Amino acid sequence: MKCGGTWDMVARIFKVKTLTFIKTITGFIEVVTPKLYEEWVTSQLDVTTMRAL
Repeated sequence: MKCGGTWDMVARIFKVKTLTFIKTITGFIEVVTPKLYEEWVTSQLDVTTMRAL
């Protein structure tokens, strides 16, 4: 985890077991990723070229 600490630390904040927390967060990311990709990446196809990056 980038700024929040370890999985264990963050799971303790939410009072759940570490494995449960990891599975929940991973599942959430798998569901959200396609929508974020669609909204952020594909929307930039018409705006930004690879050369401009």
